[in-house]
Formats: sequence, structure tokens, C-alpha cells
Amino acid sequence: MVRQRNNTIKYAVEIDTPNGEFKRIDGIKNLGDIANKLNVMYFDGFEVVSRPMVSNWLYYPDRCRRSFAERFNIIKYDC
Repeated sequence: MVRQRNNTIKYAVEIDTPNGEFKRIDGIKNLGDIANKLNVMYFDGFEVVSRPMVSNWLYYPDRCRRSFAERFNIIKYDC
């Protein structure tokens, strides 16, 4: 179980799927949960996305990403 450090911060993920759909997942509590949700939804449970990858996408958005990660946009917000 991942320790919750700050109860007022939540995350959302905006996803542009390859078939043109746009999805938004709100109310995610931590970066590990984001990685788990993406792995289950888009990679059949394989550990393609890790928690450190999600952290880099959030805190270093200007760095180059692999092509599959271009569709995931992570948003941090306060409750």
C-alpha cells in the first residue's frame, strides 16, 4: 500500500486514444495509481508504465517522451 502524503492533492489523466476518443480520469490519489490504471486499461496489465515514468511526465513535461506516452496528459490539482 502506498502512503498518502498529502490528502489535498489529486491527479487527473487526459487520454487521446488512437481511435480519436478523448477520455479523462479524475480523482486519482497518487502517481502509482496512475501507472496501474494505464497499465490495466491500455497494456493488458503488463508493467509498461512505471511510477517514476509518470513522475517524469508530470514534473518534466518538456523532455522527450516515447511515442506511446504522447497521448497521456497528467494534471495535478488541489481538492
